[in-house]
Amino acid sequence: MAANEEDNSSVFKLDDMSQDGDTETWITRLAFGVFGFVIYVLYSVILASAEDALKETVIPTSVVFVVIFFCMVLITSILPHFIHKIPQTVLLALVLVSMVGGQILYVAGDRVVIRLVGVFVASIGQTCAEVA
Repeated sequence: MAANEEDNSSVFKLDDMSQDGDTETWITRLAFGVFGFVIYVLYSVILASAEDALKETVIPTSVVFVVIFFCMVLITSILPHFIHKIPQTVLLALVLVSMVGGQILYVAGDRVVIRLVGVFVASIGQTCAEVA
C-alpha cells in the first residue's frame, strides 16, 4: 500500500445500508414508515378533536393548541437528555398507552375536561414518539 493511500475498509458509508436485496432493511424501513404514518394520523385526529371538544364552550380552540404545543416543547427539550437510559420497549409502551389512553378518554369522556385531558395525554404520547 502506498504511503499516501488510506485504508477505508473500516469507514462506514451510507451506501452500505441501501442494498437492494436486503429484506431486513426493506422491512425495517416499511415498519418505520407505517409507525410514523400512524402517529401523525392519530395526531391529526387529536388536533381535530380538540376543536370538536370545545364546540359548545367559551374556551377558544387556540388556548388548547397553545397548551398542547407547550407540552410538546417541554417534552422535546427534556426527553432527549435521558432518552438513552430508557429501554425501547418501555418507551414504545409509554407511547402506545398514552396514545390509546388519550383516544379512549376523548371518546368515552362525557365532560369537556375529560375530553381535553384525553387530548393532552395523546399529545404527550405523540411527542414522545416523535422524540424517540
